[in-house]
Amino acid sequence: MASVAAAIEQAEAEAPKRVDESLWWDSFPSLLSLLQRPSPALLERLRKQHGCLLNLLSTFKLPNSNSRTAINCPRVIIGDHNIEIKPELKNVVVQLSSCLALDEVQMYILVSRSLELEAPCVTYEFESLFKRIAMQYFLERQCLLKCSHQVLVHRLSVESGSPEHDAITKEVNELLNSGLEDKLLAVLKELLSSEKQSSLDLQYVDMWAEETLIEENLILDILFLLYYEPFCICTVDRFKKLLSMFKEIITGCSNIGKLAVTQVAQKYAQVVKYQVILIVIEALNFENLLHMVYEGVPFSQGSHAFSLGDLQEIDDLISDIISSEAPEVGPIMFAWAIFICLVSMLTKTENQTRVEIDHSAYIRQAYERGAPNTILLMLQSEIFEDLNDQVVGYKSVLKTLISAFIAAYDIANQMDDNIVKFLLDLLCEIFSGQESLCLEFWDRESVIDGPIRSLLFTFRDNFPYQTLPMIRMLSSLCEGTWPAECVFDFLYRLSKITCLFQRRGFSYVNNDLQTVQAHISLQVPGASGLVIPAGTFGCVMKTVDEDVILVRWESIHPGILVVLLRMMRDFSCYQEYEELVGSLGLLNQMLMFNKALTLKLLELDSSVVVQTARCYGYMERTVEVDTVKIFCSLINNAVCLSNGFKVVALCTGILCKFFDCFPIQVASQIFSTLLFQSHTDISNSDGWLLPEAFTKLLSLDGDHSGGSYVFTISILDLFKTIITKGMQIDSVVILVVYIVRYILVNHGSWKYKFKHEPWEILSKVFSLMHVCIGSTLNKHPIELKHTLMEILLFDTTIHNIILHVLCVRAEFLEELYTSHFVSPKEIEWRQQAMYSALDLVGFAVIDVTFGDSSKDFPGPSALEQTLLHSTTPPVPFIIAAISLLGFFRNPALQLAAAKVLSSLCFVAQKTHSHAVSIASYVSSSKQRNNLNLVICRLLCAENALSNLELFSATLDLVTSAALYQPTFVEIMLFPQGRTVESSIMENNITTALSASSIKLEETMTVNGVDVVWSYIQNCEDLMNRQPYILSQILHFLKIHWQGGAECIHILHKLHNQHMFWKYISSSISKFPFSNITIDEALSKAFQYNCQSSVLHIMANEIFIQNHLVQAEKILTKRAAASSNNINNFTTGYDNKSMMSKSTGSSGALKVLLDWNENSVICRILQSYASCLYNKELLLDAKATACAFVVALIGKELVGDNRGLSLSLIKKIQLASKDLFEHPGFVELMEQYSTRGYSSERGLHALIVNDLYYHLQGELEGRQIPPGSFQKVSDYLVKLNLDSILQSSVHVRSQDLHPLYGDDYIYDTKSLEAELGMEWWSDSDEKGSIVAAQKMLQVLKHANVAFSLADSQKNALKAWMTLLTLTIFDKNTGTDVRTVMPDAILSETSIESCIKGLCDYLHTSMQLLGPVGDPTNHMPNFIIIQAQLLLIFVWWMYGCITSRKNGMQAWPLYARVIRTVITNLRVLMDTKPFVHDGIETIVRCLLAVLLISLELINSQNIEHNASRQSKSDMQNLGDAFADVSLMSLEFLPVLCNCVENDKFGNLSLAITDVLLKGFLAPHAWLPVLQKHFPTKLVICRIRHDKWQESAPVVLNLCLSLARVREGAEMLQSAGFFSCLSTFSQFVRNEISLSSGQTEGPFSLWNKWGLSDRLWGLGLVVITAMVMSVGENDAGVAVLCNALTYFISEKDYILCAIKAPDNLTDALGRKQTRNRMPQTSVIALQNTEHAITLMSQLAKNRVTRPDMMQYVDSEMRENIIHLLSFISKEAHLCSGDMPYKSMLLQCSHLQKEEIAALVNPSVVNCKSGWFSVAARGYVTKNRQSLSSQQTAPDPVKSIVPLSFTKGGAELDAIPLFCTEYSDMIALHVYRITLLILNFLCMQAQAAIKGVEEDGNVDLVHFPELPVPEIFHGLQDQAFNIVTELCSSRKQDPIEPQIQSVCLLLLRIMEQSLYLELCVTRICGISPVSVRLDDFSKEYKSLISDTQGKTFLEAPMKSIKRVVMLLYPSLS
Repeated sequence: MASVAAAIEQAEAEAPKRVDESLWWDSFPSLLSLLQRPSPALLERLRKQHGCLLNLLSTFKLPNSNSRTAINCPRVIIGDHNIEIKPELKNVVVQLSSCLALDEVQMYILVSRSLELEAPCVTYEFESLFKRIAMQYFLERQCLLKCSHQVLVHRLSVESGSPEHDAITKEVNELLNSGLEDKLLAVLKELLSSEKQSSLDLQYVDMWAEETLIEENLILDILFLLYYEPFCICTVDRFKKLLSMFKEIITGCSNIGKLAVTQVAQKYAQVVKYQVILIVIEALNFENLLHMVYEGVPFSQGSHAFSLGDLQEIDDLISDIISSEAPEVGPIMFAWAIFICLVSMLTKTENQTRVEIDHSAYIRQAYERGAPNTILLMLQSEIFEDLNDQVVGYKSVLKTLISAFIAAYDIANQMDDNIVKFLLDLLCEIFSGQESLCLEFWDRESVIDGPIRSLLFTFRDNFPYQTLPMIRMLSSLCEGTWPAECVFDFLYRLSKITCLFQRRGFSYVNNDLQTVQAHISLQVPGASGLVIPAGTFGCVMKTVDEDVILVRWESIHPGILVVLLRMMRDFSCYQEYEELVGSLGLLNQMLMFNKALTLKLLELDSSVVVQTARCYGYMERTVEVDTVKIFCSLINNAVCLSNGFKVVALCTGILCKFFDCFPIQVASQIFSTLLFQSHTDISNSDGWLLPEAFTKLLSLDGDHSGGSYVFTISILDLFKTIITKGMQIDSVVILVVYIVRYILVNHGSWKYKFKHEPWEILSKVFSLMHVCIGSTLNKHPIELKHTLMEILLFDTTIHNIILHVLCVRAEFLEELYTSHFVSPKEIEWRQQAMYSALDLVGFAVIDVTFGDSSKDFPGPSALEQTLLHSTTPPVPFIIAAISLLGFFRNPALQLAAAKVLSSLCFVAQKTHSHAVSIASYVSSSKQRNNLNLVICRLLCAENALSNLELFSATLDLVTSAALYQPTFVEIMLFPQGRTVESSIMENNITTALSASSIKLEETMTVNGVDVVWSYIQNCEDLMNRQPYILSQILHFLKIHWQGGAECIHILHKLHNQHMFWKYISSSISKFPFSNITIDEALSKAFQYNCQSSVLHIMANEIFIQNHLVQAEKILTKRAAASSNNINNFTTGYDNKSMMSKSTGSSGALKVLLDWNENSVICRILQSYASCLYNKELLLDAKATACAFVVALIGKELVGDNRGLSLSLIKKIQLASKDLFEHPGFVELMEQYSTRGYSSERGLHALIVNDLYYHLQGELEGRQIPPGSFQKVSDYLVKLNLDSILQSSVHVRSQDLHPLYGDDYIYDTKSLEAELGMEWWSDSDEKGSIVAAQKMLQVLKHANVAFSLADSQKNALKAWMTLLTLTIFDKNTGTDVRTVMPDAILSETSIESCIKGLCDYLHTSMQLLGPVGDPTNHMPNFIIIQAQLLLIFVWWMYGCITSRKNGMQAWPLYARVIRTVITNLRVLMDTKPFVHDGIETIVRCLLAVLLISLELINSQNIEHNASRQSKSDMQNLGDAFADVSLMSLEFLPVLCNCVENDKFGNLSLAITDVLLKGFLAPHAWLPVLQKHFPTKLVICRIRHDKWQESAPVVLNLCLSLARVREGAEMLQSAGFFSCLSTFSQFVRNEISLSSGQTEGPFSLWNKWGLSDRLWGLGLVVITAMVMSVGENDAGVAVLCNALTYFISEKDYILCAIKAPDNLTDALGRKQTRNRMPQTSVIALQNTEHAITLMSQLAKNRVTRPDMMQYVDSEMRENIIHLLSFISKEAHLCSGDMPYKSMLLQCSHLQKEEIAALVNPSVVNCKSGWFSVAARGYVTKNRQSLSSQQTAPDPVKSIVPLSFTKGGAELDAIPLFCTEYSDMIALHVYRITLLILNFLCMQAQAAIKGVEEDGNVDLVHFPELPVPEIFHGLQDQAFNIVTELCSSRKQDPIEPQIQSVCLLLLRIMEQSLYLELCVTRICGISPVSVRLDDFSKEYKSLISDTQGKTFLEAPMKSIKRVVMLLYPSLS
């Protein structure tokens, strides 16, 4: 049983304990955050927290046994919440609960929440936790009270009628109906009687006392708000309770006195007393009482809460309170006396019971108790400033009390000096800084303010006799724009003058001595120039003495004029000085709150009231009211006085505002004052001369102004305005640099009156520096910027100051809000200083990195090093900046911190010594987690909507980190423990983070990539609603895809999501390509930018996948090579399958395939390539800006420069100078002069005005008539006047998101500041304001239009990039179809795209037009169009050339050619090119034209042999004829194009193609003879050092040389001279090894372009020789050709040189160091050399000389070469052992490489076809032996080492390719040429024998021995027999036919030469040879039977055979 009981007890102990549900509470700080930033989650949260809001502090229960028992259980259940109790927390929770008097369960909740951010601990110490938990507990209590207060405030602020308003109203009503008022009083009473816990340690008693008093303050705040708004009426019973409570507080019955144990506690105790006083006064409801008095409503019939019977009871309570000597009793007595007085006024009727209370006794006692002083001290104390949340309400209560006092005792008509001073002091304090109270005062309908207004009118009646009272009161009443205007109107109105006068000078009118009349004009005392005219009547106010009386004259003067003129008096007297300071302060206040008043003051002299005063004699006509001059004069007077600091500061402040309004007028006067000029200048350490008065005032400012530094602050504001307005004089530069240095160096040692002032001064200094170095319109002087940048970048003292300001954590700033020693103003200015410093540093770093300063300061600066490496306490700068990202109280600081960190990412990377890792500063897991939470919150959807600028800056930060600090990205996007490797992305994230409802337990499982993924999931929706946000996100992804490996790994998590590619590609389905209005343009621009980013992502993905494939292939090959030898090597790697595998896993390629299948490709092209550029709008903007600049010139001419900055005025003056000097304007001057206009400046203004209206009419559609105005208008277009209004380029990294919008081209915001249009509002020229607004609107539209066009251009460029990577494989130079089984893009799609591009390109060219483009956008757009067309055309070229029916594309290419030629004509007509992009366009279009022509030309060669239907032939013929006609028309344009260096070669190549394939000589010869610059083109050969133009020029020369007239053109142009020079250069390039010459079969060096060009020159000369006749021109050509041949003899000998003998005399094999090599180029050169030699020897003119130079060496080389060709193939034949070296064949050109991989067409294994086929082998011998397909193009092809044995060589597989065919055919062509040359020589010799009759063997040409001919004949027999026998039944292809004909021709020639040798030498045929020949001959005849194409050559052969071998006939 015991065990059972124990088990039961154990089970009960382990069972969860259920406690009261009311013990649970949600975090009140989070609720307060929701109330301060409302969100949809607020209403639900309020519903849940209703009980807590009602019960207030009663929510927190006292310790009890049930809760103590509960925490001993393992789990506690509180309603729906299940809490697991940690054993290690139990003891400490019990101790904390006892000390803080909080329920144990609630204490456990509090402790667990406080520790949840920390790592678990085994034990927790009470001492280490108490203070922290206690502070958290008091924070929860105080936040609960603040939440109740905020709910009431929220009810007042929410817009009526909204669902949120109804819900909040319902919640407030439920709280009030549930007894919130009584709850407040009960809680307050409990707090007033509370005692500290006995268990509380003495060291924490002070904290408990202070926090308790704070809670009392908060409760009294709520209570005051209930009565003030009012939410409820204070009944008499509650009022009695308040009085009783007040009595307890002031008499010491409560714990207030006991709690005031510290200075802070004493302050809060005093606040409690003041709050109770104010609540009691508000409970009396004076506002209602004043309304009753005003409306005459009896007290008993009013709506007051008190009855007459209640008053006596209340009076008894107050009488009881009076016994206390506390000063706080005075205000209560004062208020009660006023209340009773007003009530007595309402009970004077007969039917009312009179109030028997003596209010006069109370008011007397109140004065005796110092009530006025107490109220004034209350208002002046710092304590009142701490009540900032309710200060308006508290001041309103006191304002109502004073108003009631004035009304009750008729103070306005008594004017007792003491009472007036008391009231004036109170009213100034009440209205100071309270705009809402000032608005109420100036509202005439406000009954409450009526008595105070009457007091002001009384002050005005005594003006200017008593000026200071009215000035002081008006100064306090001008808070706000409208109140300031009311104050000015009050002063501006005409008022009577009240002043002292002596009796003489006027007489009494009546016997009562109250009315007087002036006999003479009298001066207004103190206002020199103001006059009281003679005959003016006046009313005597009082008699001062026998001679002096106070008179109020009927003469009226504007008060503002009196105030200004009275300032000119000598203010040495204190009273006059106070009046002066007060007047200046009033003007400063008015101008500060209402800038429009500045213009009224500046134009006061021309105002109506001043003009009227002059007209009616109230003012002397000589008096000029120049306000600027007045204040400058005051400065001159004040700088000489010891007490003039304040006057100078106030005047400087006023002039600063004047400068902003009228800078050109103020600048000339302000720098003429003694403040900036002095007879004795002092020099500083830099050698600058400084004004003495300025430096003196600056150095003594704080000492003489009581530590307020008013002069320093005003000077900083003045210089900021001066720089902003563009004043550029040396004195400004000197003074700005001096004051910046002086303040920054010395401010730390100054003594300040207020704690916020050092931060205010620093903020203004940093702001001034930023303005100086960061003006967007380059208004700052360059010297000033450079100097300040140098100071900022390299002055370590300044760096220390900046770090002192910035190196603080956000946690520290948060603590300032709870500190009792820091005022809100100090917090505000400190944060402002931090923002200014961050803004300054951020701009400086960006400018020195990307801006103009990068040129002046290229290396890393000291500032950058300091920011990156600072370890200044308390934290490094980077840590501080990262911390400030999370300071959500101040979004401006977050924004500045994000910008600084973004710029530092690049700076850290560019550090020369070594890159700095910003990620290294984020070391702890807590820092990393906090940063991740901050980034998630900044990137969440709610922040993107509420603070888009901060959202963009955060994305820029992450983007910059991805570019330059990849490791920092991981830290920002992933919390600790969720790194790239371990983070598992969820597949379904449906919503983004909500900034206002983030909970720690929720955000710990979310990272930055999750947030980005949430945007991607909503991609389609964002594309429609918020494309800007989506554009930022996708740009962010694009940059990451382009980043390093770390970024790719991070984003691998994204694009591996199942729907990733579907989501991001969904944005491409939106095609905003038509009907776009200007309002939609910006949204569409961001949509285009979204699509551009997506296309870039896809392109990068494809690029990465391709390279991963290549990398894997290389690794696989290397692994295989290391494990296998070369003989059995095989990769086992299939390129196609691998690519297929790769692309199969690439979502980007799948998207492309889907687009191709769904015909999206053409729609995408239509969207991107169909230009949306609104050129007319841009031109209209340019014209509008130009017209507006003309209007500004007109304003400047008439002196109307209001608001215009000095820099803009200077630009306008320079523009006007250029305008006035134009001849057209001079003509207008002469015309207007003849019409009677004489004044030059007035004449200029008149002409400019007319010009403006002409320009404005042109904008409206009216043409300017021809004449001078038209000339001037055309000149203005060329002058680019709109550049005056354009801003400089934004200093920004190009990798960041583009700044599309209103300021993209024209910075309209800065322009508005430059124009100062706010100062134009009262101008007489209303049209100028309308014109400026229209101009700005047009410029904004232009910005938006260009943003759209630029985004479309970027999208088109991205599309081109994607297509380029998709179509072409850049690793192999081939298109993707060679490595992919299925093409991504179909030919049909490409054809449609080409057709569309032709149309779009033509439209764009029309849009470009002859006038060009003001933004140069169209050339850049057309470049991309042309490049895209080039890509498509080249791709189609590859498709067409690889198929047989390629001619079907002729119509398409004819259309392309037509489009290109048409557009090229337009472009070439616009020369000279106004934009570099035009040349690029021409180059691209010429390339398209060249490819198209080459395609048609190549297909045309096959056209004749192909079989086409008649309809097809007709269509193709029409297309070809169309192209030919267009080409002929375009040929003159091409002739002009060849002169251009950038696209001349393309033009030459196109001309060459046209001459070869499209135009007949009779068509193109006249054109070229007329237009073609032959000499200029040929000279390019001579100067073509890099051999760029030579191939093209020589090819064209070849086309010309084939026609006689063309050859003559070349001859006359000096072709041979240029070619000789070029050949000399080529010979220098070609190395000839000494003692070892090279021939076509013995190459030791790599032959290249130089060799090919040399051979091409021979071809041209050969063509010329063949085409010219024997006339004079022809003879010249032949002679020059012979001369060139002789000069090139050595190289020609090399070209025909055979390899050395491969065997010795005995036929034994000789060893050689290297194997013989050949190449196509070497063989071609041999052909060209022999051909030229043959043609020169054949020609009758050159034959004699030619034969003289064809010496024995040349003949010997030819014969040896023929012998080598004969024997090499014989030795390589398969019927005998291999005894020869294997010949190597080198491939050098791209075409050769392509031919190498294609199978042979001839496919012959005999003769040189066999030799060439054995010349190359591949490493992969297995694939070659097992497959009869082309080898892989990427496999390495290497020559076989010649050291291998013969057996191994015999084992080499014979694999014939196109390349081996090419080599063999070149060899046989050379053979035929040699044979022809020998035949020609033999024929000439035989002819001589026939003529002479004798055979002269000495002079007979050398001929080969018969054995050489036998070898050639055998090769011909074998090859022709093999080719014909293998195709007996099949038709023979044209290529095979040509080979057979070539070989039979060789056989025929060899037989003729053999016959010649045998006959001349008398040699008989050898029987063995006869037998062999007979067999082969018969076989040949047999195999060639039936081959029609061989009948003719066989007949010729038979004839020769009959002569050589008669027996075979």
